Amino acid sequence: MRTKSKVIPVLALITAAMVGVVSLGLTGCDTGSGTNTGGTTDTTVNTPDLTALVTAPVKGAAPQSTFAEQAQYTGTIAWKTNADADHTGVFAAATVYKAVITLTAKTGFTFTGVAANSFTYTGATVTNAANSGTVTITFPATTAEGQDTVVNALSLDSLVTAPVKGATQNTTAINTAQYTGTIVWFENNGTTAAPAAFAANTVYKAIVTLMAKPSFTFTGVAANSFTYTGATVTNAANSGTVTITFPATTAEGQDTVVNALSLDSLVTAPVKGATQNTTAINTAQYTGTIVWFENNGTTAAPAAFAANTVYKAIVTLTAKNGFTFTGVAANRFTYTGATVTNAANSGTVTITFPATGTDGSVPTTGTSTVTVNLWTNDAAILATADSVTLSRAASQTALITGPSGAEYTNHQWSINGIDVAAPAGTAPAYTFSSLGRGNGTYYVGLQVKSDLGSADNAWYLTTITITVTN
Repeated sequence: MRTKSKVIPVLALITAAMVGVVSLGLTGCDTGSGTNTGGTTDTTVNTPDLTALVTAPVKGAAPQSTFAEQAQYTGTIAWKTNADADHTGVFAAATVYKAVITLTAKTGFTFTGVAANSFTYTGATVTNAANSGTVTITFPATTAEGQDTVVNALSLDSLVTAPVKGATQNTTAINTAQYTGTIVWFENNGTTAAPAAFAANTVYKAIVTLMAKPSFTFTGVAANSFTYTGATVTNAANSGTVTITFPATTAEGQDTVVNALSLDSLVTAPVKGATQNTTAINTAQYTGTIVWFENNGTTAAPAAFAANTVYKAIVTLTAKNGFTFTGVAANRFTYTGATVTNAANSGTVTITFPATGTDGSVPTTGTSTVTVNLWTNDAAILATADSVTLSRAASQTALITGPSGAEYTNHQWSINGIDVAAPAGTAPAYTFSSLGRGNGTYYVGLQVKSDLGSADNAWYLTTITITVTN
Protein backbone atom coordinates (compact mmCIF):
# COMPACT_ATOMS: atom_id res chain seq x y z
CA MET A 1 0.00 0.00 0.00
CA ARG A 2 1.17 3.50 -0.83
CA THR A 3 0.34 6.61 1.19
CA LYS A 4 0.43 10.26 0.26
CA SER A 5 2.94 12.26 2.17
CA LYS A 6 1.65 15.74 1.53
CA VAL A 7 -1.15 17.25 3.60
CA ILE A 8 -4.34 17.99 1.68
CA PRO A 9 -6.77 20.36 3.44
CA VAL A 10 -10.07 18.54 3.04
CA LEU A 11 -12.79 20.02 5.24
CA ALA A 12 -13.08 23.38 6.92
CA LEU A 13 -16.19 24.29 8.81
CA ILE A 14 -17.15 27.87 9.58
CA THR A 15 -20.45 28.84 11.08
CA ALA A 16 -22.10 31.81 9.45
CA ALA A 17 -22.91 33.13 12.89
CA MET A 18 -19.13 33.44 13.42
CA VAL A 19 -19.26 31.37 16.56
CA GLY A 20 -16.12 29.52 15.60
CA VAL A 21 -14.10 27.50 13.13
CA VAL A 22 -13.28 23.82 12.77
CA SER A 23 -10.65 22.86 10.18
CA LEU A 24 -9.75 19.36 9.11
CA GLY A 25 -6.89 17.93 7.10
CA LEU A 26 -5.69 14.67 5.53
CA THR A 27 -2.15 13.45 5.95
CA GLY A 28 -0.10 10.28 5.84
CA CYS A 29 0.10 10.21 9.63
CA ASP A 30 -2.01 8.05 11.92
CA THR A 31 -5.55 9.04 12.80
CA GLY A 32 -5.71 11.75 15.43
CA SER A 33 -8.48 13.66 17.13
CA GLY A 34 -9.15 17.36 17.61
CA THR A 35 -10.66 19.08 20.60
CA ASN A 36 -13.12 21.94 20.19
CA THR A 37 -13.14 24.88 22.52
CA GLY A 38 -16.52 24.48 24.22
CA GLY A 39 -19.08 27.13 23.35
CA THR A 40 -22.58 27.88 24.50
CA THR A 41 -25.75 28.61 22.56
CA ASP A 42 -28.35 30.44 24.66
CA THR A 43 -32.05 30.72 23.97
CA THR A 44 -32.74 33.39 21.35
CA VAL A 45 -34.90 36.28 22.62
CA ASN A 46 -38.41 35.76 21.26
CA THR A 47 -40.53 38.49 22.88
CA PRO A 48 -40.28 41.24 20.23
CA ASP A 49 -43.43 43.29 20.90
CA LEU A 50 -42.55 46.50 22.78
CA THR A 51 -45.99 48.12 22.61
CA ALA A 52 -46.79 47.61 26.29
CA LEU A 53 -43.29 48.55 27.44
CA VAL A 54 -42.81 51.99 25.89
CA THR A 55 -45.26 54.88 26.28
CA ALA A 56 -45.72 56.81 23.01
CA PRO A 57 -44.86 60.51 23.13
CA VAL A 58 -47.73 62.89 23.78
CA LYS A 59 -47.55 66.65 23.44
CA GLY A 60 -46.86 68.22 26.84
CA ALA A 61 -46.08 64.91 28.57
CA ALA A 62 -42.74 63.94 30.08
CA PRO A 63 -40.82 61.16 28.30
CA GLN A 64 -40.70 57.69 29.80
CA SER A 65 -37.34 57.36 31.54
CA THR A 66 -37.28 53.76 32.76
CA PHE A 67 -37.77 50.39 31.09
CA ALA A 68 -39.53 47.61 32.99
CA GLU A 69 -37.45 44.48 33.48
CA GLN A 70 -38.68 41.51 31.44
CA ALA A 71 -38.20 37.75 31.73
CA GLN A 72 -35.68 37.67 28.86
CA TYR A 73 -33.96 41.06 29.06
CA THR A 74 -33.49 44.35 30.85
CA GLY A 75 -33.30 47.69 29.08
CA THR A 76 -32.75 51.42 29.06
CA ILE A 77 -34.54 54.08 27.05
CA ALA A 78 -33.29 57.34 25.54
CA TRP A 79 -35.26 59.85 23.49
CA LYS A 80 -34.17 61.65 20.34
CA THR A 81 -35.69 63.96 17.81
CA ASN A 82 -36.16 62.79 14.25
CA ALA A 83 -32.78 64.40 13.46
CA ASP A 84 -31.18 62.17 16.14
CA ALA A 85 -30.56 65.02 18.56
CA ASP A 86 -30.93 64.10 22.24
CA HIS A 87 -34.29 65.13 23.70
CA THR A 88 -34.98 66.25 27.26
CA GLY A 89 -38.03 67.89 28.79
CA VAL A 90 -41.67 67.47 27.81
CA PHE A 91 -42.64 66.54 24.29
CA ALA A 92 -43.34 69.42 21.92
CA ALA A 93 -46.29 69.70 19.56
CA ALA A 94 -46.19 68.47 15.95
CA THR A 95 -42.82 66.73 16.42
CA VAL A 96 -41.53 63.28 15.47
CA TYR A 97 -39.62 61.54 18.27
CA LYS A 98 -37.55 58.39 18.43
CA ALA A 99 -37.11 56.07 21.39
CA VAL A 100 -33.76 54.24 21.38
CA ILE A 101 -34.11 51.10 23.48
CA THR A 102 -30.92 49.31 24.54
CA LEU A 103 -31.78 45.79 25.66
CA THR A 104 -29.43 43.50 27.59
CA ALA A 105 -30.13 39.78 27.45
CA LYS A 106 -30.48 37.99 30.77
CA THR A 107 -28.50 34.87 31.61
CA GLY A 108 -29.56 32.03 29.33
CA PHE A 109 -30.78 34.33 26.55
CA THR A 110 -29.10 35.91 23.54
CA PHE A 111 -29.90 38.31 20.72
CA THR A 112 -27.91 36.13 18.31
CA GLY A 113 -30.55 34.80 15.95
CA VAL A 114 -32.85 37.82 16.24
CA ALA A 115 -33.69 38.91 12.69
CA ALA A 116 -33.26 42.48 11.50
CA ASN A 117 -36.28 44.70 12.17
CA SER A 118 -38.14 41.95 14.02
CA PHE A 119 -39.07 44.00 17.09
CA THR A 120 -42.53 45.59 16.86
CA TYR A 121 -44.56 48.49 18.20
CA THR A 122 -48.16 48.99 17.15
CA GLY A 123 -48.58 52.26 15.25
CA ALA A 124 -44.86 53.09 15.00
CA THR A 125 -41.88 52.20 12.82
CA VAL A 126 -39.31 49.92 14.47
CA THR A 127 -35.77 49.05 13.35
CA ASN A 128 -33.06 46.83 14.79
CA ALA A 129 -29.96 45.26 13.31
CA ALA A 130 -29.75 41.48 13.08
CA ASN A 131 -28.45 39.83 16.26
CA SER A 132 -28.83 43.10 18.17
CA GLY A 133 -30.79 44.33 21.17
CA THR A 134 -30.57 47.99 20.19
CA VAL A 135 -34.00 49.02 18.92
CA THR A 136 -35.17 52.35 17.49
CA ILE A 137 -38.89 53.18 17.56
CA THR A 138 -39.93 56.14 15.41
CA PHE A 139 -43.33 57.48 16.48
CA PRO A 140 -45.80 59.55 14.44
CA ALA A 141 -45.62 63.27 15.07
CA THR A 142 -47.25 64.51 18.24
CA THR A 143 -50.43 66.50 17.78
CA ALA A 144 -50.25 70.12 16.68
CA GLU A 145 -50.46 73.01 19.14
CA GLY A 146 -54.05 73.34 20.33
CA GLN A 147 -54.94 69.87 19.03
CA ASP A 148 -55.53 66.87 21.31
CA THR A 149 -54.70 63.24 20.63
CA VAL A 150 -57.72 61.05 19.91
CA VAL A 151 -58.13 58.32 22.54
CA ASN A 152 -57.04 54.97 21.09
CA ALA A 153 -56.90 52.76 24.19
CA LEU A 154 -60.21 51.10 23.36
CA SER A 155 -60.00 47.66 24.98
CA LEU A 156 -61.68 47.58 28.39
CA ASP A 157 -60.91 43.92 29.23
CA SER A 158 -58.35 44.75 31.91
CA LEU A 159 -60.38 47.60 33.42
CA VAL A 160 -63.76 45.97 34.08
CA THR A 161 -64.25 42.57 35.74
CA ALA A 162 -67.08 40.52 34.22
CA PRO A 163 -69.97 39.66 36.56
CA VAL A 164 -69.95 36.22 38.19
CA LYS A 165 -72.82 34.72 40.17
CA GLY A 166 -72.30 35.48 43.86
CA ALA A 167 -69.36 37.82 43.26
CA THR A 168 -69.30 41.44 44.39
CA GLN A 169 -69.49 44.23 41.83
CA ASN A 170 -66.20 45.65 40.56
CA THR A 171 -66.42 49.44 40.83
CA THR A 172 -62.71 50.22 41.02
CA ALA A 173 -62.00 53.65 39.55
CA ILE A 174 -60.29 53.62 36.15
CA ASN A 175 -57.03 55.52 35.68
CA THR A 176 -55.00 55.04 32.50
CA ALA A 177 -52.55 57.21 30.57
CA GLN A 178 -55.38 58.53 28.38
CA TYR A 179 -58.42 58.76 30.65
CA THR A 180 -59.97 58.26 34.06
CA GLY A 181 -63.36 56.68 34.61
CA THR A 182 -66.11 55.22 36.78
CA ILE A 183 -68.12 51.99 36.58
CA VAL A 184 -71.79 51.64 37.55
CA TRP A 185 -73.69 48.33 37.29
CA PHE A 186 -77.29 47.84 36.15
CA GLU A 187 -79.59 45.02 35.27
CA ASN A 188 -80.36 44.41 31.59
CA ASN A 189 -82.92 47.27 31.38
CA GLY A 190 -80.11 49.74 32.01
CA THR A 191 -82.00 51.56 34.76
CA THR A 192 -82.40 49.10 37.66
CA ALA A 193 -79.29 49.11 39.83
CA ALA A 194 -77.54 45.75 40.10
CA PRO A 195 -77.35 44.11 43.54
CA ALA A 196 -74.12 44.28 45.50
CA ALA A 197 -73.57 40.57 44.74
CA PHE A 198 -74.51 39.36 41.27
CA ALA A 199 -77.49 37.00 41.07
CA ALA A 200 -77.68 33.77 39.12
CA ASN A 201 -78.88 33.57 35.49
CA THR A 202 -79.00 37.36 35.05
CA VAL A 203 -77.77 39.72 32.33
CA TYR A 204 -75.90 42.75 33.66
CA LYS A 205 -74.66 45.97 32.06
CA ALA A 206 -71.68 48.06 33.11
CA ILE A 207 -71.99 51.76 32.30
CA VAL A 208 -68.44 53.05 32.03
CA THR A 209 -68.03 56.84 32.04
CA LEU A 210 -64.59 57.93 30.85
CA MET A 211 -63.01 61.40 31.10
CA ALA A 212 -60.14 62.26 28.78
CA LYS A 213 -56.92 63.45 30.37
CA PRO A 214 -55.19 66.66 29.20
CA SER A 215 -53.96 66.42 25.59
CA PHE A 216 -56.49 63.64 24.82
CA THR A 217 -59.98 63.78 23.38
CA PHE A 218 -62.88 61.47 22.54
CA THR A 219 -63.66 63.60 19.50
CA GLY A 220 -62.73 61.31 16.65
CA VAL A 221 -63.58 58.06 18.45
CA ALA A 222 -65.95 56.11 16.19
CA ALA A 223 -69.27 54.72 17.38
CA ASN A 224 -69.04 51.27 19.01
CA SER A 225 -65.24 51.16 18.78
CA PHE A 226 -64.59 50.26 22.42
CA THR A 227 -64.23 46.51 22.98
CA TYR A 228 -64.60 43.83 25.64
CA THR A 229 -63.90 40.20 24.81
CA GLY A 230 -67.04 38.05 25.09
CA ALA A 231 -69.43 40.95 25.68
CA THR A 232 -71.43 43.45 23.60
CA VAL A 233 -70.08 47.01 23.75
CA THR A 234 -71.69 50.22 22.55
CA ASN A 235 -70.61 53.85 22.58
CA ALA A 236 -71.78 56.90 20.67
CA ALA A 237 -69.35 58.57 18.28
CA ASN A 238 -67.03 61.10 19.97
CA SER A 239 -68.12 59.88 23.40
CA GLY A 240 -66.45 58.34 26.43
CA THR A 241 -69.67 56.81 27.79
CA VAL A 242 -69.55 53.09 27.14
CA THR A 243 -72.13 50.35 27.83
CA ILE A 244 -70.89 46.79 28.21
CA THR A 245 -73.60 44.10 28.15
CA PHE A 246 -72.36 40.80 29.56
CA PRO A 247 -73.77 37.30 28.98
CA ALA A 248 -76.09 36.03 31.71
CA THR A 249 -74.42 34.75 34.83
CA THR A 250 -74.65 31.01 35.39
CA ALA A 251 -77.88 29.46 36.65
CA GLU A 252 -78.43 28.61 40.31
CA GLY A 253 -76.46 25.49 41.12
CA GLN A 254 -74.44 25.88 37.92
CA ASP A 255 -70.84 27.03 37.92
CA THR A 256 -69.11 29.24 35.38
CA VAL A 257 -66.86 27.35 32.98
CA VAL A 258 -63.24 28.41 33.39
CA ASN A 259 -62.22 30.64 30.48
CA ALA A 260 -58.86 32.02 31.66
CA LEU A 261 -56.94 29.62 29.46
CA SER A 262 -53.64 31.36 28.75
CA LEU A 263 -50.89 30.22 31.12
CA ASP A 264 -48.16 32.53 29.78
CA SER A 265 -48.09 34.76 32.84
CA LEU A 266 -48.38 31.89 35.35
CA VAL A 267 -45.56 29.55 34.31
CA THR A 268 -41.98 30.67 33.56
CA ALA A 269 -40.41 28.82 30.63
CA PRO A 270 -37.30 26.75 31.42
CA VAL A 271 -33.93 28.35 30.67
CA LYS A 272 -30.58 26.57 30.77
CA GLY A 273 -29.05 27.11 34.23
CA ALA A 274 -32.16 28.74 35.70
CA THR A 275 -33.98 27.41 38.76
CA GLN A 276 -37.42 25.83 38.37
CA ASN A 277 -40.42 28.12 38.81
CA THR A 278 -42.85 26.40 41.19
CA THR A 279 -44.69 29.47 42.45
CA ALA A 280 -48.25 28.57 43.43
CA ILE A 281 -50.94 29.79 41.03
CA ASN A 282 -53.81 31.92 42.35
CA THR A 283 -56.16 33.63 39.91
CA ALA A 284 -59.79 34.75 40.08
CA GLN A 285 -60.94 31.41 38.64
CA TYR A 286 -58.56 28.80 40.03
CA THR A 287 -55.54 27.93 42.15
CA GLY A 288 -52.81 25.57 41.04
CA THR A 289 -49.42 23.92 41.42
CA ILE A 290 -46.52 23.38 38.99
CA VAL A 291 -44.27 20.31 38.90
CA TRP A 292 -41.39 19.92 36.41
CA PHE A 293 -40.35 16.75 34.57
CA GLU A 294 -38.01 15.74 31.80
CA ASN A 295 -39.54 14.94 28.40
CA ASN A 296 -40.66 11.44 29.42
CA GLY A 297 -43.07 13.01 31.90
CA THR A 298 -41.94 10.80 34.79
CA THR A 299 -38.32 11.74 35.55
CA ALA A 300 -38.21 14.74 37.86
CA ALA A 301 -36.40 17.75 36.39
CA PRO A 302 -33.25 18.93 38.17
CA ALA A 303 -33.43 21.98 40.43
CA ALA A 304 -31.51 23.95 37.75
CA PHE A 305 -32.44 23.26 34.14
CA ALA A 306 -29.78 21.53 32.02
CA ALA A 307 -28.71 22.53 28.51
CA ASN A 308 -30.28 21.12 25.34
CA THR A 309 -33.13 19.42 27.20
CA VAL A 310 -36.89 19.31 26.69
CA TYR A 311 -38.87 19.84 29.88
CA LYS A 312 -42.55 19.47 30.73
CA ALA A 313 -44.50 21.44 33.33
CA ILE A 314 -47.44 19.55 34.81
CA VAL A 315 -49.88 22.20 36.00
CA THR A 316 -52.66 21.00 38.32
CA LEU A 317 -55.46 23.56 38.62
CA THR A 318 -58.32 23.59 41.13
CA ALA A 319 -61.43 25.61 40.29
CA LYS A 320 -62.54 28.21 42.81
CA ASN A 321 -66.11 28.45 44.10
CA GLY A 322 -68.46 29.37 41.29
CA PHE A 323 -66.17 27.97 38.57
CA THR A 324 -65.77 24.59 36.94
CA PHE A 325 -63.56 22.84 34.40
CA THR A 326 -66.59 20.92 33.12
CA GLY A 327 -67.10 22.38 29.69
CA VAL A 328 -63.42 23.14 29.02
CA ALA A 329 -62.59 21.42 25.71
CA ALA A 330 -59.54 19.21 25.24
CA ASN A 331 -56.27 21.07 24.57
CA ARG A 332 -57.82 24.50 25.09
CA PHE A 333 -55.21 25.87 27.50
CA THR A 334 -52.42 27.80 25.77
CA TYR A 335 -48.81 28.83 26.26
CA THR A 336 -47.06 30.87 23.58
CA GLY A 337 -44.20 28.96 21.96
CA ALA A 338 -44.92 25.65 23.70
CA THR A 339 -47.15 22.61 23.16
CA VAL A 340 -50.05 22.37 25.62
CA THR A 341 -52.38 19.46 26.27
CA ASN A 342 -55.30 18.94 28.62
CA ALA A 343 -58.10 16.42 28.71
CA ALA A 344 -61.66 17.68 28.23
CA ASN A 345 -63.27 18.91 31.45
CA SER A 346 -59.91 18.79 33.26
CA GLY A 347 -57.66 21.26 35.05
CA THR A 348 -54.55 19.10 34.66
CA VAL A 349 -52.41 20.68 31.97
CA THR A 350 -49.12 19.55 30.43
CA ILE A 351 -46.87 22.20 28.85
CA THR A 352 -44.01 20.83 26.75
CA PHE A 353 -41.37 23.49 26.15
CA PRO A 354 -38.74 23.60 23.37
CA ALA A 355 -35.29 22.37 24.33
CA THR A 356 -33.25 24.71 26.47
CA GLY A 357 -30.12 26.34 25.03
CA THR A 358 -27.22 24.17 23.92
CA ASP A 359 -23.75 23.62 25.30
CA GLY A 360 -22.57 22.78 21.80
CA SER A 361 -19.30 21.73 20.23
CA VAL A 362 -19.12 24.85 18.06
CA PRO A 363 -16.09 26.73 19.44
CA THR A 364 -16.23 30.39 20.33
CA THR A 365 -12.61 31.03 19.39
CA GLY A 366 -9.63 29.25 17.87
CA THR A 367 -9.46 26.26 15.55
CA SER A 368 -9.22 22.50 15.90
CA THR A 369 -7.41 20.18 13.50
CA VAL A 370 -8.11 16.53 12.80
CA THR A 371 -5.54 14.31 11.05
CA VAL A 372 -6.66 11.09 9.32
CA ASN A 373 -5.09 8.35 7.18
CA LEU A 374 -5.46 8.56 3.43
CA TRP A 375 -4.68 5.24 1.71
CA THR A 376 -4.30 5.94 -2.00
CA ASN A 377 -5.15 2.50 -3.33
CA ASP A 378 -8.32 1.89 -1.28
CA ALA A 379 -11.61 2.29 -3.13
CA ALA A 380 -13.09 4.38 -0.29
CA ILE A 381 -11.83 5.50 3.07
CA LEU A 382 -14.21 6.77 5.73
CA ALA A 383 -12.66 9.39 7.97
CA THR A 384 -15.03 10.54 10.72
CA ALA A 385 -14.21 14.15 11.42
CA ASP A 386 -15.00 16.43 14.35
CA SER A 387 -18.68 16.98 15.00
CA VAL A 388 -20.43 20.31 15.47
CA THR A 389 -23.81 21.37 16.81
CA LEU A 390 -25.98 23.90 14.99
CA SER A 391 -28.93 25.72 16.54
CA ARG A 392 -32.06 26.37 14.51
CA ALA A 393 -33.08 29.11 16.95
CA ALA A 394 -29.83 30.91 16.16
CA SER A 395 -30.24 30.24 12.40
CA GLN A 396 -26.76 28.71 12.27
CA THR A 397 -25.28 27.29 9.08
CA ALA A 398 -22.09 25.43 8.27
CA LEU A 399 -19.93 26.27 5.25
CA ILE A 400 -17.97 23.13 4.37
CA THR A 401 -15.16 23.54 1.84
CA GLY A 402 -13.28 20.82 0.00
CA PRO A 403 -9.75 20.53 -1.42
CA SER A 404 -8.42 22.66 -4.27
CA GLY A 405 -5.73 21.84 -6.80
CA ALA A 406 -5.45 19.81 -9.97
CA GLU A 407 -5.02 16.45 -8.27
CA TYR A 408 -8.59 16.26 -6.98
CA THR A 409 -10.94 17.58 -9.65
CA ASN A 410 -13.96 15.33 -9.15
CA HIS A 411 -16.19 15.89 -6.15
CA GLN A 412 -19.49 14.54 -4.88
CA TRP A 413 -21.30 15.76 -1.75
CA SER A 414 -23.80 13.65 0.19
CA ILE A 415 -26.05 13.96 3.27
CA ASN A 416 -26.72 10.74 5.14
CA GLY A 417 -25.48 8.79 2.13
CA ILE A 418 -27.74 10.53 -0.40
CA ASP A 419 -25.95 12.50 -3.11
CA VAL A 420 -26.62 16.22 -3.33
CA ALA A 421 -25.73 18.56 -6.19
CA ALA A 422 -21.97 18.94 -6.57
CA PRO A 423 -20.80 22.51 -7.08
CA ALA A 424 -18.63 23.25 -10.06
CA GLY A 425 -14.93 24.15 -9.88
CA THR A 426 -11.88 22.77 -8.16
CA ALA A 427 -12.60 24.39 -4.77
CA PRO A 428 -16.15 23.20 -3.99
CA ALA A 429 -18.16 24.32 -0.98
CA TYR A 430 -21.43 23.13 0.48
CA THR A 431 -23.61 25.17 2.85
CA PHE A 432 -25.53 23.11 5.39
CA SER A 433 -28.32 25.08 7.07
CA SER A 434 -30.03 24.10 10.32
CA LEU A 435 -33.24 25.80 9.21
CA GLY A 436 -35.96 23.59 7.80
CA ARG A 437 -34.42 20.43 9.28
CA GLY A 438 -35.60 18.28 12.14
CA ASN A 439 -33.53 17.77 15.26
CA GLY A 440 -31.02 14.96 14.85
CA THR A 441 -27.66 13.90 13.46
CA TYR A 442 -26.62 14.47 9.83
CA TYR A 443 -23.53 13.05 8.12
CA VAL A 444 -22.24 15.39 5.42
CA GLY A 445 -19.80 13.59 3.14
CA LEU A 446 -17.40 14.65 0.40
CA GLN A 447 -16.00 12.18 -2.12
CA VAL A 448 -12.92 13.23 -4.07
CA LYS A 449 -11.15 11.39 -6.91
CA SER A 450 -7.45 11.49 -7.81
CA ASP A 451 -7.03 12.29 -11.52
CA LEU A 452 -3.26 12.50 -12.02
CA GLY A 453 -3.23 9.83 -14.70
CA SER A 454 -0.57 7.60 -13.13
CA ALA A 455 -2.31 7.75 -9.73
CA ASP A 456 -4.79 5.16 -8.54
CA ASN A 457 -7.92 7.08 -9.68
CA ALA A 458 -9.64 5.98 -6.46
CA TRP A 459 -12.47 7.80 -4.71
CA TYR A 460 -12.02 8.89 -1.09
CA LEU A 461 -14.87 9.77 1.26
CA THR A 462 -14.56 12.07 4.28
CA THR A 463 -17.51 12.98 6.48
CA ILE A 464 -18.33 15.46 9.19
CA THR A 465 -21.08 14.90 11.77
CA ILE A 466 -23.54 17.76 12.29
CA THR A 467 -26.13 17.73 15.09
CA VAL A 468 -29.14 20.02 14.71
CA THR A 469 -30.97 21.19 17.84
CA ASN A 470 -33.62 23.79 18.64
